[in-house]
Amino acid sequence: MLRSRLRLACRGPKPLLAALSAVAEAGSSGARQGLGLYRGMPWKLMLELANLKRTERLRNRQRLLEAREPLFGKAGGRMMNLPLEQRQFVNRVSHESHERYLFRCCYVRGVPPMSFRAYRRRWYGAQKANWRRFDVPRMMNARFRTSLNEA
Repeated sequence: MLRSRLRLACRGPKPLLAALSAVAEAGSSGARQGLGLYRGMPWKLMLELANLKRTERLRNRQRLLEAREPLFGKAGGRMMNLPLEQRQFVNRVSHESHERYLFRCCYVRGVPPMSFRAYRRRWYGAQKANWRRFDVPRMMNARFRTSLNEA
């Protein structure tokens, strides 16, 4: 019954939140300890939910990467240097990140959240750090590999 409820909940626009609420409605009565959210669930359902969470996390990371590329690669960190469509995309990604942050603050941690403006200031700094730390070395390695293949 829980599995069918989980499948129906996963068809909505926000599958992870729907799946978590379906699991919370079912409750947990298992004797296992240390499983947190997964306590009392069948093994296959645990794997299904973990895979769902992983795919959503990877999708969010990919969108952040897609927002960083034009913002720091093409526009030099200045959003107004981008065309309108790319500005709207970066803005949408930052708003999605803020929504995830609000969910974590209110429902998971129970602490008061920052305003969007304060969050966005931190978001830009974090994205710039991630650009320098992960994306620039990845691009340099790709260029180095292509130059080795051509030579």
